[in-house]
Amino acid sequence: MTMRWHLKELIGRAESVTRESISYRDISSATGISTNTITNIATGRAQRVDLDTVDTLLVFFKGKIGEELTTDDLLRHI
Repeated sequence: MTMRWHLKELIGRAESVTRESISYRDISSATGISTNTITNIATGRAQRVDLDTVDTLLVFFKGKIGEELTTDDLLRHI
């Protein structure tokens, strides 16, 4: 079973909607998730991520993009 993170794609979508750059540090400051965890998710090195972390990221991006998001928007089984 292989899972693929799509954090970079969500960042790109949010940047195109907001017309502002969003860094890992920005996400960390807004969510309380460590920059290291965000980097590991974005690069696909994250092995275990709490469901609360996934939910927090989805809420953050919902606020930026302005639409409902699901775990499939962030993480997909391939």
